[in-house]
Amino acid sequence: MKITKKELNELVTRALGTFGDKQGRYNEADEHDVEGQVDDHHWPRVDWTNVEALTDKWQEAELKSWGPDHPLFDSVGGETASEAKEIWKEIVESAAMDFEAELTQRVRKLALSTMKEFTTALLDGEYS
Repeated sequence: MKITKKELNELVTRALGTFGDKQGRYNEADEHDVEGQVDDHHWPRVDWTNVEALTDKWQEAELKSWGPDHPLFDSVGGETASEAKEIWKEIVESAAMDFEAELTQRVRKLALSTMKEFTTALLDGEYS
């Protein structure tokens, strides 16, 4: 199945958009609460546009790595080097979709955890 970059971005945006409300805030069901920290806050949320740029660069680097010295050069299939390169391209594109989705989730979890940590520190008077 072929999917365009635009279609991929729309799918990822729709899939990951469920992590916040329409005002761009996390809600209680978004992530697991960090033990002992404030959990009744409206946590702000932003789009992680740099994740897409990083994914593109990672994907490009993986595609450029293809060649006779690549560890999978003889094992991805294809009767010709050109066919094998196309198979590698499809493999990398599939991995890039998973990479972008996973990286976005991890960044959001880390951001939420860090916001909760700093809010707790503020409420505990550590910045007074």
